[in-house]
Amino acid sequence: MISVIIPAYNAEMYIEDCLNSVLEQTYKDFEIWVINDGSIDATESIVIEYCNSDSRIHLVNQKNKGVSIARNEGIQKSNGEYIYFLDADDRINSITFEVCMKAFESNHIIDFVTFDAVCIYNNSYANKVSDSYLKFMDNFYKRDELFGNESVLVNTNEFFDKCLINSKFKGNVVLCMFKSNIIKTNSIVFNKDLNFYEDLIFLFNLSSYLKNVLFIPKQLYERRLTGESAITNEKNDIKVLNNALKSLEYIENEYNKVTVYNQRKFVQMLIIYLIRVIINYYVKCLMKNCKNITLTNSEVTNEIIKGIARERINRLEITEVYKDKIEQLLL
Repeated sequence: MISVIIPAYNAEMYIEDCLNSVLEQTYKDFEIWVINDGSIDATESIVIEYCNSDSRIHLVNQKNKGVSIARNEGIQKSNGEYIYFLDADDRINSITFEVCMKAFESNHIIDFVTFDAVCIYNNSYANKVSDSYLKFMDNFYKRDELFGNESVLVNTNEFFDKCLINSKFKGNVVLCMFKSNIIKTNSIVFNKDLNFYEDLIFLFNLSSYLKNVLFIPKQLYERRLTGESAITNEKNDIKVLNNALKSLEYIENEYNKVTVYNQRKFVQMLIIYLIRVIINYYVKCLMKNCKNITLTNSEVTNEIIKGIARERINRLEITEVYKDKIEQLLL
């Protein structure tokens, strides 16, 4: 059985579509745990109606504590051999569970399955953004160019490493289905102090116990872009930056504990990935909060940030090939 965990906060506009996409799955052996994270709209009443019509759906109400604690509650409540995390404003393809379960049942060495996503848009948002942005997002979640058009079984560290090197790393748990026992036996939970990049830290902590991943080159997840999601809303830029800094600090502190060579490579590239995120958000926040800043000053500030990033990397004794990669990312 698959345990589907859906954290929901003020999701009245999309929760029905989300739940319907699960109920329409061709694979039917699942349970759904909706963790209502203190919603003040109609989310609770909508989910109650679904619970009354289908015994596989369960509702847990909690005070607003954030997505990490909501997901942790779902993990604790779950009964399935497999865990799948789904966001309340998104949906999944009707064959998602069937494809994943066929993979797990055909090869027992698979620890988790991952797949790609397609973006879906609200008309109002699609009309606001440029055609170039829409084209960019059409390919944003596609990784088939790295691994081909057929499903492929890969060592987990090698998979993450290749994605990171080619700027195709997606630290989204919604793109993965996991064996439940790996999460629960090793007490892996989401960091309650993070509401951004909590997925990445969860995957980082879990990665030590994930030996083999099956990559399925199908867009089985449908991510809804509205311009109002937590990480794309410009109002949250400072919060995103602070969470990225916390995540970087956490991974740096864990770096020296890693002794396996392949995993050290993965951690190194993860650090580089976060440094690039931090640089982008720092400059974005600087430009937004200092309206009178000149382009020249912003460029100087950017160079200072890059210098800090290089110094930080040098302290970690990263090999020359990765230092070259850092320079490419910092350009």
